[in-house]
Amino acid sequence: MEDLPVVRKIGDVIRIHRATVRTFKEQKQFNVNMVFNSSWCLFHSSDVNLLDKAAVLGPEAKDYNLSDESDEEMETVMQDGTMLSDRVVDKHERKKYAPYKFSGKSYSFDFKQEKVIVDALRNWEDAFFQKSAWIFKKMSKPLGSLKNDPKIDESKEFDLLVKILKIFEKDDYSLELRIKDLSNEMWFIVIPKLKFGVLREGDIIRIRSVLVNITSKRNVISCKNSTNILRFTHRSAIVRELREKVEDETATDKLMLEDSANEVIMSPVCYTEITDPESLRLPLFKLDDLFLNFDSFPLEVKKRNAFRVRFYALRIDPQDPREVVQALDPETKETFSCQ
Repeated sequence: MEDLPVVRKIGDVIRIHRATVRTFKEQKQFNVNMVFNSSWCLFHSSDVNLLDKAAVLGPEAKDYNLSDESDEEMETVMQDGTMLSDRVVDKHERKKYAPYKFSGKSYSFDFKQEKVIVDALRNWEDAFFQKSAWIFKKMSKPLGSLKNDPKIDESKEFDLLVKILKIFEKDDYSLELRIKDLSNEMWFIVIPKLKFGVLREGDIIRIRSVLVNITSKRNVISCKNSTNILRFTHRSAIVRELREKVEDETATDKLMLEDSANEVIMSPVCYTEITDPESLRLPLFKLDDLFLNFDSFPLEVKKRNAFRVRFYALRIDPQDPREVVQALDPETKETFSCQ
C-alpha cells in the first residue's frame, strides 16, 4: 500500500516511469512493477498557481522577504552573479513544479523539458473540468436513492459526490462528517483523521469506494480500507454547481439531529470528570477487560479496586441523566432517585 500513489485532488498530475500498457475489461491500464525500477511522481494541479510566494516556499519564505521600496536591496548581486530578485523568482517558480509525493527516496526532474509538459496538462485540466460536471455525476451514486435502491446492500461499493457541511472530531483518530449532495439529503460518515489530509467545511469532495450501513437508524456511510477522498480544483464546474444547489442545514435536518429531549446528538456533553489528581493518573482500562478479563489483572490492581475508563454513550435509558445513577444511603444500603 505504501508504494501506491495517493492522489489529493482530481486534476493532479502523475508522472510514471517504466510502465506497461495493458487492457482489462476493455479499459487500458498502466501496469508498473515497483520492485523492478518503476517509479511515479505526483504534482499539484493548476491550483498551485494560486498560491503566493510564502505558501509555496513555506518556512523558506522568510529568507526572501524583500522590500519593494529598497532599490539597493533588490539589486543585490549574489556570488554567482545573479540578482537576488531573480533568485527569488526562480525559487518560487521551481517550487510550483516540485512533486508533493514520489516513490523511492529521490526523484529527477528536467525543468526545461518537463515543465512544458506539466504546464500543458494543467491548462488542459482547467479547460476540461469547466465543462465536464456530468462525468462526475454519472460516476457517483445519489445519497437520496441509497435506502430505496434494491440493488444496494452492505456489500455493494459505490462512489459519492458530496459537500461537507460539518466536521466533528469524534476521537483522537477519527472525524465524523455531515455530508449532502444534489439530492439534499443529509448523511454521516466517519473517516480516519490523518489519512486524507486537511478537509474543510464547505469543500466539495468525491468519496471513492464506500458502503451504506443499512442497520443504522441514521443515514450512515461506512468506509473501507480502499476508501479515498478526492477534492476538486477551484475551476471545476461541479464545484460551482454543488456550492450553489446544495442547501446547508435545513429545519428538517435539525429535527433529525435532535432527540426527544431536544438535545443535538452530534454535540457530545461531558457528564462526569475526575477531580482527584491521584485518580486522574490511573491508567485507562477497556470496558471489555473489566467485565471479561478481570481475573487476569495484577493482584495490586484488583486490591485498589479503582479503575479509570473512557467511553461514549450511544443511548441514554432512561432519558433523564439524573436517573442513570441512583443515590445510595450508606446506613440502610438502599438506593433512591437523584431527582
